[in-house]
Amino acid sequence: MDKKIKVIQLKILLVILEIFLILLIWTLLQLLFKPKQEAEHFKAGPKMKVQETFKEQQVEIQKEPEATVIPTPAPTPFVLTNFDKIRVIITNKEKGGIYHESIENWKERTDYRGTFEFVEEKEGFVIINELPIEEYLYSVVPSEMPASYPLEALKAQAICARTYAYLHILSPGYPKYSAHVDDTTAYQVYHSVAEQVATNQAVNETSGKILMEPSGLAPAQTYYYSTSCGYGSDAHVWRTKYSDNYPYIKSQPISSDSTLPQVLTEEEFEIFIQDVRAVDYEAEECWYRWSYEVKKLNAEHIYQVLKKRYEANPELILTENEDDYVSQPINEFKKVLDIQVLKRGPGGVADELLIITDKKTYKVITELNIRYILNDGCSKVKRQDGKVAEMNQLLPSAFITLELTKKKDVVSGYIILGGGYGHGAGMSQNAAKAMAKEGMTAEEILTFFYRDCFVKEKEGSQENMDE
Repeated sequence: MDKKIKVIQLKILLVILEIFLILLIWTLLQLLFKPKQEAEHFKAGPKMKVQETFKEQQVEIQKEPEATVIPTPAPTPFVLTNFDKIRVIITNKEKGGIYHESIENWKERTDYRGTFEFVEEKEGFVIINELPIEEYLYSVVPSEMPASYPLEALKAQAICARTYAYLHILSPGYPKYSAHVDDTTAYQVYHSVAEQVATNQAVNETSGKILMEPSGLAPAQTYYYSTSCGYGSDAHVWRTKYSDNYPYIKSQPISSDSTLPQVLTEEEFEIFIQDVRAVDYEAEECWYRWSYEVKKLNAEHIYQVLKKRYEANPELILTENEDDYVSQPINEFKKVLDIQVLKRGPGGVADELLIITDKKTYKVITELNIRYILNDGCSKVKRQDGKVAEMNQLLPSAFITLELTKKKDVVSGYIILGGGYGHGAGMSQNAAKAMAKEGMTAEEILTFFYRDCFVKEKEGSQENMDE
């Protein structure tokens, strides 16, 4: 029996209740009155367009204030169940196309494959897209890696994405809705761009192939990220109880030179991050090196971000209490007296940050939290190609060094020198591009990043997934 993947469509939760209430009334009226041959008109909600063919009949919900439904005879695609919930099922036929305009910055229309399910909740509508896993990958791969990259890099990305999807079929991320993943970077980016010929080819040529753990008993955890600084980290960057389960994700130089040291001291890392190492696969990438300058430190901003990160995970934002650090609510402070990288993880990633204030001393744990805390929300990142980029929440990575400026023993600003883009664990996508250009195959690329893992064709390769 074919499986399907369901994707929670977080990008399009702005569907207006009015549409569905009117459709409900319209459906009830069809039961009471014989369908008219002329066009029926109804009010449609803004920023939503669904176009679909049902038994050679067209149903449109358009962005314009009014839309036209031509029921001759009246179609019955809208399935309403229960009285406290409204569920709308839209089925995409062979020549149909489901698409929406709720993302205002989209530059082009991108049709959705599969079916949509709309589930009413108090906060709005949860939208679920269900489709075959291979078709899901048609949208994931170009959303995660540019279609202009070499084919072998795209094939490596397709295998990674397929493996990640299978893992979430086994362990759904949204069991309440029988959905496996959502469409954001929390899982895999889905449908941010239209399907591309090259990425579809990569999916087709690797159809059904997934990456297996060295034991061969389970799919591998195929984490990936954009760009390395020349070193990769391991699964301990997240400090979760599962980190030890993925020993095949190793910290190592992301370089063509196998003689480079596997570990750098603090002093060696500070020298390394200020230089460009030509043998690194990504030495010419714009995010390989970058800088970030905060000219005027905002203590209130740091306090507010500390509070938010504490609320997200109280075990990773600790407060000094005598000779120990404990988890407790963050006290308001007015001044920051010092900031230090307290500990580095594998590959040189900043793993613990110490913040000394006029009230308390705080320990910030994990690279993700450090990237949040040190981003002031307004300063820009300068890449090594000279261009600047806005990063209003997160620093590009935590492979960084920190230089403070002080006035009267109070931190007034800081300069960060950094490298890479992303968490640094698993496959670097830009390194995969460079490897493919040097002639490495998709499987060779994958076994470089996921040591002792191997590619296997999944039985029943034409399986389906729900998002």
